[in-house]
Amino acid sequence: MMTDMEPIHRAAREGDVDALRRELESGVSPDVVSPQGLVPLHYVVAWADHDRVACVRLLAAAGANMSSATPDGKMTALLYAARDCNPTVMAALLDAGSDVNQRDADNWTPLHYAIYSDRGADSIRILINAGAALNARCRDGMTPLELCISRRQRFLRSISAGDAVNSERQRRLYPILLRAGAALPAETDDAYIRKVRAAGSFQNYERAHLNAITATFLQKLPSLPPEMVRRVVEYAFHVGDY
Repeated sequence: MMTDMEPIHRAAREGDVDALRRELESGVSPDVVSPQGLVPLHYVVAWADHDRVACVRLLAAAGANMSSATPDGKMTALLYAARDCNPTVMAALLDAGSDVNQRDADNWTPLHYAIYSDRGADSIRILINAGAALNARCRDGMTPLELCISRRQRFLRSISAGDAVNSERQRRLYPILLRAGAALPAETDDAYIRKVRAAGSFQNYERAHLNAITATFLQKLPSLPPEMVRRVVEYAFHVGDY
């Protein structure tokens, strides 16, 4: 209940930067726990309906624990941000010291949550650049890539237009993970992953894809130097992504 909150928790939940600053400047701890067991940072991120980077930075500057977990051990601010596909807040949390690989009670990492959001390409790149463990396994034994494949297969079995869109979003995450070094699953029915595995590695598949597209354009543009055509293909096409 909002009435059970301290003013700092209310300010955090509402994203009221000025009120939050006043509370911190008056000496209130940035890690004071509400009756629900949540700290201000949880309220800032979990109820965010707009960019709350300023609130995150205020709490970080005041010494807030950026990796504080909820009472049940399930969530941290970074997990909330990954779940809600909020890349600007994620970047602010990571810059302030949030643990990029802190797990929830089911061993999900922020990267698992970003995969599950279906809209997480930017979030995934931010996590990878911050050192996210690409092959961490959750309680169900899945790595982020395996979770991505599983979700795409589920969407493909659906007949709804919305799930068709989500399936394509999941497929577009594959090369982001593979390019960063995610391990290929031992078994899969996914056609794209099977092609990558047949090539021996993502790097081999990407190179073969580039060669194939380049060869096609060389036939159409015989007057251009092959290296120029190759560079244009590298720049203009999502080589290895399909």
